[in-house]
Amino acid sequence: MPQIESGTPDNPTVYRDLTITEGARLSGIHDVIFVDANISRKPIIVGSSCRRVVFKHCQFHDSDHWLVDIEAGDLETLEHGDCGIQDSELTDCSDIVTCQIGGVGNFIEHCHIHDDAGRGIQLAGCDNQVRDNELVNLCTKSDDIGAIYLGNKNGSQGGHLVIGNTIHGIVGKPGFRLVHAIYGDDHTSNCTFK
Repeated sequence: MPQIESGTPDNPTVYRDLTITEGARLSGIHDVIFVDANISRKPIIVGSSCRRVVFKHCQFHDSDHWLVDIEAGDLETLEHGDCGIQDSELTDCSDIVTCQIGGVGNFIEHCHIHDDAGRGIQLAGCDNQVRDNELVNLCTKSDDIGAIYLGNKNGSQGGHLVIGNTIHGIVGKPGFRLVHAIYGDDHTSNCTFK
């Protein structure tokens, strides 16, 4: 992966057609757009100090780990990270979660998430959005799980918006019944579902 240079809100830095196979931890960058990237094998982590980092039309696939973890934003001040994934495909992940959206004010929208062993999207943090995604054939080797999973150990996080998602083919581990399309677990509160 090349050295990533930040842009400005009016003139973001755009990286096109990257192939990333060894993962990356992004930290301290802002106003960056990745377009048509092919990301596999190891996860991309967007750290809490990042702002306005977006993946568009990307392929995330073939990993023994999760595929992407967005942690941007400040949980103390509630400053939004405004980082996310748009119009992308996430598939073939053998970990318990395909994509984690945490931090504050981040998003995943218009994505196709399919054919994974565990959760499609795990929400943590505050004020994150999951909009208009298609989630198919997930949770195939798991139980006590959801295609979209919200968990909050101490009740201090929430305010998520989960809207307009299409979820089907969520079957779960044979013999178990605690598998849901959307699962609000562990003190999930103050969230909107439409």
